[in-house]
Amino acid sequence: MRPELIPHLLYFTVSTWKLILYVGSPVMGLYTAVTTWWREGKTQEARNRAVWTGLAWTVGGVAATKFFAIPYWLTADGLKHGGYVDLPLHTYGLMIAIGFIVAITLSAREARRSGIFPGQSPPMDDEARERAGNAVMDLAFWVLIAAIVGARVYFIFVNWGGPEGYGANPGNIFKFWTGGLVFYGGLIGAVSASVWYARRNGINFLRLADIGMPTVSIGQFFGRLGCLSAGCCWGRTAPAGFPLALKFPPGSLAYDTLVNERHVLSASAASTPPLYPTQLMDGVGELLIFLVLVGIIRPRKRYDGQVMLAWCFLYPLLRFSDELFRGDTERGVYTAIHVSVGQLTSVAIAALALVVLFVLRKRSGAAVNPAAA
Repeated sequence: MRPELIPHLLYFTVSTWKLILYVGSPVMGLYTAVTTWWREGKTQEARNRAVWTGLAWTVGGVAATKFFAIPYWLTADGLKHGGYVDLPLHTYGLMIAIGFIVAITLSAREARRSGIFPGQSPPMDDEARERAGNAVMDLAFWVLIAAIVGARVYFIFVNWGGPEGYGANPGNIFKFWTGGLVFYGGLIGAVSASVWYARRNGINFLRLADIGMPTVSIGQFFGRLGCLSAGCCWGRTAPAGFPLALKFPPGSLAYDTLVNERHVLSASAASTPPLYPTQLMDGVGELLIFLVLVGIIRPRKRYDGQVMLAWCFLYPLLRFSDELFRGDTERGVYTAIHVSVGQLTSVAIAALALVVLFVLRKRSGAAVNPAAA
């Protein structure tokens, strides 16, 4: 079990990489232009927008290659490795990417079936289906950016204090490559972006949330597999004889933290002690939540927002329980009261969901029986 399942996928010379990046820029520009023209209706206005969008991607890609990739990555890395530049494939990043792609694909598919705009309901014609699916695909970009920013801000917030915290070392705030992302922060960012996007584009947010929340769980399932491969989000030391305990090798985040930061493990140790498999516990729980939401709750929902609320009860329960076995205190743990920031956030989300449930059920009852209202 290594943090990099495939440490180095490809080796190219510096000159080959230059050719790939320079040629790839206009190819990406062309692809973006064609998809923009096709998606926006093949009109004259769409064609003009497609041309400028394609040029922006082409020029931006060439400029990034010329002024950033070549001097700061290709040339520097090539000098270290005899003129060759490797392309590492990190399992954590790969699993996150797979989870995101699966989540967006499933969301777009469901949007095409059920609709996300006011007045849309199945069955829909081809134009309505395409409009709903394209809206979700466009939302994906904003969700991705907001989720990354939110996850990073949340981690910085819970690790602000102390001599090793970001308050004392503000220069580390932007060193995102060293790690430090929290799911709840990413969720807050993604939901905020979705609310903004829905209001801007006249989308029924509650229906959009019913579509998106189950796919959050399936995306998080893949994400936890990435956590397992990197050795992050690890568990506390498991009791002797625990059959599902995991040991992480040197190079994993669990091993490095126990050796270099907590100094409770010798640097000569072959692995960590047996730890609770919290990554798998959370991942399997996420998969079960996804199956319950799409297989039981969504087919029987009576009002928009019901699937979202079900997730807001099920996931906090799972996360609160999983936190009891976690050993990575970097996520934020208040030892004085023996709870973590994740547990407090879980309670807050469930409490907020109760309020929203009361409002939606009252609204749903009024809509079904206006005379009684």
